[in-house]
Amino acid sequence: MSTDYYYIKEHISRHINFYTSATVANRGRDLYRNKKVLFDDYIEKTDSWKFTVLGSKKYQVLIKGINSKNIQTTCTCPFDWGSICKHTVAALLFISDNLEERIVLQNPKQKETSLPAKKENRKK
Repeated sequence: MSTDYYYIKEHISRHINFYTSATVANRGRDLYRNKKVLFDDYIEKTDSWKFTVLGSKKYQVLIKGINSKNIQTTCTCPFDWGSICKHTVAALLFISDNLEERIVLQNPKQKETSLPAKKENRKK
């Protein structure tokens, strides 16, 4: 793992721990582990990650600023306690676990939390 990825992953972890309670963070981890995070898109120009997270309903999560370590998040859920919600935690965990593989550059419409199989070099 490169140093940059390590620091970004560490920053995501600190962001989660600072901006939410342990209870909400654990619920977000459960959503992520149970594959409730659907990766929708990544826009490199604005460093914007878009997700659909399946909770009691489908919620849209937008995360910006991962590469600059100036994380900004929005979610369409009704959570309004002044911190990040479990859906956002789940999406941040997806980014943290998949950042180095550059899934967004390989397949921007990937709809699963698992990474695609590595492509073999094939001669045509």
